[in-house]
Amino acid sequence: MKFLFFDTASDDTGIFNADNLQMIDQNGDGTVLMVFTPGGISAGNTKSATVTLNVTSGKEMDCLRDLARSIAHGRGALITIADDTNSIYASQHITSCGAIALTA
Repeated sequence: MKFLFFDTASDDTGIFNADNLQMIDQNGDGTVLMVFTPGGISAGNTKSATVTLNVTSGKEMDCLRDLARSIAHGRGALITIADDTNSIYASQHITSCGAIALTA
């Protein structure tokens, strides 16, 4: 089992099961979304989660490919996708982890 790690450096950190990754989507210029279902449980309800990654403008497709490779070929149980606190990213094109959002 693989887990994906995200940290926004603003007291917002998440670890998600890679098996729950539903899609990686370019969402406009400079933004990539990673959607997980189920993303978590809050108040007894299953939530979906969307992680927004800020990426270099014009490099969204390269970032998508890098993410797919990192997840598919990552050897450890924990794969860092975006760690703003330590400036570690699965793609050189990720500039920051924009947000981690849970929704009903």
